[in-house]
Amino acid sequence: MKLLIIIALLYTTNAAAQSKPLSIGDTLPPHIQIILQNNLHPSSNQHNLSRTRFGINKLPNHQIIIIDFWATWCGSCLKKLPLLDSALQKHAGLQVLLVNSKATTDTPEKIAAFFASRKHPAGKQYQFPQVNNDTLWRSLFPHTALPHYVWIQNNKVIAITGTAEITTENIAAALNGEQLNLPLKDDIEKRKKLKSSASPTKASATVGNPIHHSPLTIHH
Repeated sequence: MKLLIIIALLYTTNAAAQSKPLSIGDTLPPHIQIILQNNLHPSSNQHNLSRTRFGINKLPNHQIIIIDFWATWCGSCLKKLPLLDSALQKHAGLQVLLVNSKATTDTPEKIAAFFASRKHPAGKQYQFPQVNNDTLWRSLFPHTALPHYVWIQNNKVIAITGTAEITTENIAAALNGEQLNLPLKDDIEKRKKLKSSASPTKASATVGNPIHHSPLTIHH
């Protein structure tokens, strides 16, 4: 088991070094597809890692994976957890991966305490697969503001959105194979434009905040 964990860590670290940011329309590289499956199904890591030399199973065409970048201090992120949890119970073709990036400064203890105390309005505990202290997924999908959601279908990125686009209607449409035309959340480009239009003093004030709430990117 220890050897398996070491192999998984080395594989993820190597993947981060080899991967470049992905955009809408891009297909996940094969090694990233494997890591995604391992993250979604951690109990079957041994089986998945053993397949790295032989390829991986192709996901069903209409299956949707939503990568949810979140933080315990992000109120807008937390508001969508009940909707995503309910959608998981309703749609067998939906999977959700919660990713808490290293830049959020959330600790494993804080995250564990959060989920120990936070429940779905119906009273049950949340059971989302999680990646904590992440650097890989954020390097693949750079962002500076939360919430941030990446929609994946058949190993292809079909949307990158904010919280306003996380609706039961959009999820159902994607699962039905309908083409989504959701607005792109690109706070990296927005931040560049803000820096270019702001004074040097104002621009430098945001450099130390790698992930933050922004009125330009968070919808209520």
